[in-house]
Amino acid sequence: MLDQECGERCIRLAVPDAFPCDAEILLSHWGASGDGFVEQRALVATFEGVKASVDVLAPSSGMLRRIGKSDLYRSGEIFAVIDAPEQLGTGPGQELVNSHLPPGDEIPISQYGKRLASALAKHNSAAAVSRVRMQFSEPLVSAAANSRKSDFVLSVPEYIAWHVTQIAPAFATINSKLTADRWTTFEQVNLGYVVDLGNSMMVPVILGASKMAIDEFFLAMRQLVLDAARCELIPRQCYNGTITVSNLYSTGVRSFDPILNVGQSATIGIAAAIGGELEVSLAYDHRVVAGRTAADFLNALRQQCEMKCDSH
Repeated sequence: MLDQECGERCIRLAVPDAFPCDAEILLSHWGASGDGFVEQRALVATFEGVKASVDVLAPSSGMLRRIGKSDLYRSGEIFAVIDAPEQLGTGPGQELVNSHLPPGDEIPISQYGKRLASALAKHNSAAAVSRVRMQFSEPLVSAAANSRKSDFVLSVPEYIAWHVTQIAPAFATINSKLTADRWTTFEQVNLGYVVDLGNSMMVPVILGASKMAIDEFFLAMRQLVLDAARCELIPRQCYNGTITVSNLYSTGVRSFDPILNVGQSATIGIAAAIGGELEVSLAYDHRVVAGRTAADFLNALRQQCEMKCDSH
């Protein structure tokens, strides 16, 4: 039916693949004022899932038509079409617009990337997210972190990450891994720390981080980040993590949902500080971590970080 309705230069608009393939996705906002002409890059629709909201923009100017009447779709399903002849007038006295965008570079997806995406999607299907806001500033963090008079300066994310390693052992299900068909808890924290390499990322692991003093942790963290930036990490430096920290502190992003690392029950996300306040989020696997446990962990982390700062 769709092919018969679609003209020669019809462009099909599909629900973004940012959602689990078996989940129902709500079309929460239809950006167009009904069927009719739509400009290139105009908002066509907004889709909302459990953890994400995604806008769909018109890839070309043309006549927009919605497909179907339901507001519920699935990932990859066609929800609208744009009839876009090679050149379309935008109205009396206005210039013609070319509806065909020149192709850019093609970026192939590696087999590793496909396997990783599949594993992440499956592992995050039971994920939930809780958040807490912390009050402190860079100078206070620096003073608290450097109370041992060592020759180093911790950043805010490193300061929070170290406190994660000190608190996590008291929350067994948060510091745990999925092995075969069961969860295994650990007394020791092996901290994974997401390192952004521009067009990719790595998650080196600080083994035994919970048993390190803050200056030891600083040195281990900086060395791993440096090795990652130089592409000098070896595979074993990215294995055996029990919990992960993802850091967008320097990006200006005020809030985000971190993704669970495959096999782990929790990932901490550190957002940007705005006016002396920042948000720390906890993504956790609801099959093993209760919502109350997640809340208690975040409150303990906030109290520990703010208390250390207030005491200096």
